Amino acid sequence: MDSDKPLKEQSRVIRVAKGSGKSVREVEELLEQHKAFSKMIGKIGKTNIGPGNRNQAQNINKVASAVPASIMNKMGGLGGLTNMLKQMQDIPGMDKFKF
Repeated sequence: MDSDKPLKEQSRVIRVAKGSGKSVREVEELLEQHKAFSKMIGKIGKTNIGPGNRNQAQNINKVASAVPASIMNKMGGLGGLTNMLKQMQDIPGMDKFKF
């Protein structure tokens, strides 16, 4: 959290850091990662890859466009994303999506 945040939030970060045995910076980094992940998930949710859209390549490209390049690289690029999405089809309720 930046220094322009209310003291109440900063004191909460300090309290969480102490309680978890982590540094304040580690807690702040985790909060930043959470914010970035939430933003990415929101973008993926807007890609319209539901049951009506059965074009596999188009769906994968839509998801890939919502994922930051740094994360795509860590996942092994487009091939890694494709493998991950195919594995997700085993999750109950995910079978309606075509990856």
